[in-house]
Amino acid sequence: MKTNKIILFAAIVAVISVTVIGYYSYQFLHSLKSSPVNEDLEIGEQVEETEPESDTDIPVVVYVESSDDVEKLFPLTMTEDDVQKKIHHMSHQKVRAEHKWNNLQITQERIERLLEVVEHNKDKYTHYELYNDILVRWKNGDFSKADKDHNSVWELQGGTIGKAVGLLTAEEEQEFINKHFKKEEKEDN
Repeated sequence: MKTNKIILFAAIVAVISVTVIGYYSYQFLHSLKSSPVNEDLEIGEQVEETEPESDTDIPVVVYVESSDDVEKLFPLTMTEDDVQKKIHHMSHQKVRAEHKWNNLQITQERIERLLEVVEHNKDKYTHYELYNDILVRWKNGDFSKADKDHNSVWELQGGTIGKAVGLLTAEEEQEFINKHFKKEEKEDN
């Protein structure tokens, strides 16, 4: 009788384990499928895929722009979803997170242009105040809440994997920049 209870208990634990693992595997794959890594590419951009940092990481797409034409990268007609993606991808340069699938290097020019886009669309964007708050702080060089900024936008996007858990140190950020962004080679005329 006691043996039957042990077998029944083990079977229940096995079924629950398989169900939980299956559910989280489905959620992970679904999140990857619903946010393709190339969706932010602009005409004229080149893409380079980097090597995963570990066996469990997915390759990261790095944006290498042929020119830093911020008006093309951030047109005034950007959708609110596009603004969320750009802020999210720029924040990866500043935050500590287990998974980061897209990266867009932060520059003062990009922050100012994105702020201009947000201001231009303030009557259209549901979360205008959030984007404005983030970008004004960033414009002023204040990235002290970049992890919270990341998570606020990430949550709006329905994020389930890759929550920011803190900020990178200056050294870690420089290492991230060196690894994920290539400097554009300037032609001498």
